[in-house]
Amino acid sequence: MLFVVGAARSGTTALQTALNASDDVFLLGEANFFRENLKRGFRARYNARHQVFGFPPSKQNDCPAVAPESGTWVDTVAGLLAQHRLVGETIAFGAFEPDQWVSEFLAFQRRYFPAAAYILAFRNPRDAILSPTDTWGVQELTPWAKSYIEATRGLIRLRRDFPRTVPVFLEAIEPATVLAIERCLDCPMPQFSALMFSRAESARDPESIPPELREAMAELERLYPLLRAAVESLAGSDSRGALDAIDAELAGVLRRLDANPLILRANLALGATRPAAVATLSQLSHPVSQRRMLFVVGGAHSGTTELQTALNASDDVFLLGEANFFREGLRPGFRARYWERHRALTHPPSKQTDCPAVAPESGTWVETVAALLAQHRLVGEKVDFGAIEAGQWVSDFLAFHQRHFRSAAYILAFRNPRDTILSPPDTWGVQQLAPWTESYIAATRGLIRLRRDFPRTVPVFLEAIESATVLAIERCLECPMPRLSALMFSRAEPPRDRESIPPELREAMAELERLYPLLRAAVESFVGSDSTGALDAIDAELAEVQRRLDTNQLIRRANLALGEMRSATVATLAQLSEPENQRRMLFVVGAARSGTTELRTALNASGDVFLLGEANFFREDLRPGFRARYNARHRAFGFPPGKQNDCPAVAPESGTWVETVAGLLAQHRLVGEKIAFGASDPGQWVSEFLVFQRRYFPAAAYILAFRNPRDAILSSATTWGVQELTPWARSYIEATRGLIRLRRDFPRTVPVFLETIEPATVLAIERCLDCPMPQFSALMFSRAASPPDPGRIPAELRETMT
Repeated sequence: MLFVVGAARSGTTALQTALNASDDVFLLGEANFFRENLKRGFRARYNARHQVFGFPPSKQNDCPAVAPESGTWVDTVAGLLAQHRLVGETIAFGAFEPDQWVSEFLAFQRRYFPAAAYILAFRNPRDAILSPTDTWGVQELTPWAKSYIEATRGLIRLRRDFPRTVPVFLEAIEPATVLAIERCLDCPMPQFSALMFSRAESARDPESIPPELREAMAELERLYPLLRAAVESLAGSDSRGALDAIDAELAGVLRRLDANPLILRANLALGATRPAAVATLSQLSHPVSQRRMLFVVGGAHSGTTELQTALNASDDVFLLGEANFFREGLRPGFRARYWERHRALTHPPSKQTDCPAVAPESGTWVETVAALLAQHRLVGEKVDFGAIEAGQWVSDFLAFHQRHFRSAAYILAFRNPRDTILSPPDTWGVQQLAPWTESYIAATRGLIRLRRDFPRTVPVFLEAIESATVLAIERCLECPMPRLSALMFSRAEPPRDRESIPPELREAMAELERLYPLLRAAVESFVGSDSTGALDAIDAELAEVQRRLDTNQLIRRANLALGEMRSATVATLAQLSEPENQRRMLFVVGAARSGTTELRTALNASGDVFLLGEANFFREDLRPGFRARYNARHRAFGFPPGKQNDCPAVAPESGTWVETVAGLLAQHRLVGEKIAFGASDPGQWVSEFLVFQRRYFPAAAYILAFRNPRDAILSSATTWGVQELTPWARSYIEATRGLIRLRRDFPRTVPVFLETIEPATVLAIERCLDCPMPQFSALMFSRAASPPDPGRIPAELRETMT
């Protein structure tokens, strides 16, 4: 794997082009694997992004069809590696959240690609930072100065901590540079020198540097030759100290930039810094325009939708629903994306969910808002913080609004914690409420900050909407709302029912209910510094409730996006979790190479049974397209189609694992999967599996596959040629500990020791499953433990193996 990394305008594209001139190399351009997760349709998304920029198709910006169209970046990279010697991407950190991007990139690469090759692109600060003005007409350069600093600090960490790095300074590309790259890649690059040239540093012109950046630029220019010397001479601990010292100085420059009152902090995505859009965003951020912006903000199920509907009843107002401007960047095609999202949630077209065609289809949210402001007095959106990454979303929202819309009007939607948190089960059938508790806390803390730090806020408590509430909204908006009272009603808090609260949340709920009246009093009486103390104290208590939730071992933090919690799917999952259906669920569980595949084959020989192979329901969430994903994964391993590795079409192609299991249960008596814990994050996988199964399938049947440690651990070497066996020893231990918990805590388990499969074993399985297995004995045999041979065990594992 090969990665070219640097700040924007530092030569990464030129390096990509020069390296891609070799048929041995295929570098994608800013594919951003580290932010892709495992989203399907990677190729179409990548190519569409590059087509938007008007680039002609080429190796630099076009991803060939080397994997299924539904594939992820992983499938694409695997396909490219089958054709090329070196595969990877260029990464250029631009003006959009560079600190976050650099941090995420380093964590991802350290985890998955620490031994990859990295070409580090350096360029002098003046030319790198001033280049966006010449290239794209960017006027606000502070974000680019920050991104330059963050990217440089990231390059320092790569150089210091990763073993295979080659620094390339754009001002000094010499034969020695090419030789260093060839040695690092262990691959000749005959065309590189003909395509990659040094770029001399431009003549210094103080007038070209904006006044607010001159002090920072002087510091960066002083540090650049020191940085180059330290980077090029890195050989051990001596120059690590020099790099760390430069990193600390760069951090100081960044801090001083943040404290510079002359600087406007923009939030501009590189691919979208079109002068017209940027100019429009500047107009929207003007104090006069800000006063015409309106936002309704709260936790999910706190009354934000009702407030949006009531406010939208006025022709003076147009509030979009969860457009999430703060996460949009300046991506083109905003309207189509917004419309598609609401259509996927089956919302009927209305002012609440439909964005009119007031701007070009290729436009961003900025053009849409500007056009709506030409037709309406007040424009904005309602923002709901749900169960997915609520803390991050609240943080991003506050930073964005502090920067662009501090003088806008904010309607803050509050609701009592019990009704807010318990509402998702009634609405969507959600069973796992810990994420909704966390999102309630995060949203409430965000509302406290809005109330405390933003000048134009109106708190609305859903239990107490009165004439004074409507009057406060009208005064804040300087706009009459004659229909608001007719559409927005109080919702009385229902009687308390302790049994409706999951046991693991009762302590947290009691704390939140104690705090709610105190919160209301502090929020409503807020006039300045006196009640800031009260709000801060409540915020600190909410943070403490969150910390206790984080340490609660009963709670699994789910990763279910609201848009994926389709009512039908959730209802089906609830049915699968009913006791009578749980008894028809069957799971074969063990460490890799412990006999799980043989057990599954023997059980699948019965027409009454259908066990999928490592479908990993517990990691699927409710993602659509389960069958295609499952079958593609098994085909990638070259397995022939069959009951062991092929999922039949028993549910819609867009369905989740839930619909597939329900479809299989309509045809078979027992349905489930086999799970084999391998060398990738076994501790995490075992933990997530146990929590998921305890929540949804505690009454299912579990066949527990045990095997002696020597044969299980060493089998990876003989089967797949694995040389490094320590991860497999760890996974064996983690899996065995998981089996102990299953045996101890779950009522229907049958242990199967691969060395001693006897008639009594078969009988125990049949009794547990309440189902005869006539072919099982003919297909499942004992495997005698191999004779001890200390020479086969790696030296570092002998003590552990004993």
